[in-house]
Amino acid sequence: MIELSHAAVKRAICEMHSKPLLKMGHPLDNVPDELDLLQEGIIDSLGVLELITQLEQRFQINVDLERLPAEQLTVLGPLSQHVAEFSTRAGAGAGNIEPSSSDL
Repeated sequence: MIELSHAAVKRAICEMHSKPLLKMGHPLDNVPDELDLLQEGIIDSLGVLELITQLEQRFQINVDLERLPAEQLTVLGPLSQHVAEFSTRAGAGAGNIEPSSSDL
């Protein structure tokens, strides 16, 4: 099974929200880990759920949110690290699913 990296998850989140990030002056390759997506208006409360769903679909994983403190759920760095560390591949044959090279 391929493990996700913090950088791959962070890059995916930034790509998903590229327009508002760029509008706020954040180049996608240099978004700070401390950026709170909710507080900065990048996503709203529904956007949190959409973001988790998009990550699960993109990487074909199940995100375990029980281990992530609620106050870190929308902070880019902690969320990216958590998804990379505490996600499990979905489905019986998911261990054979390779993320694309842009996801590594």
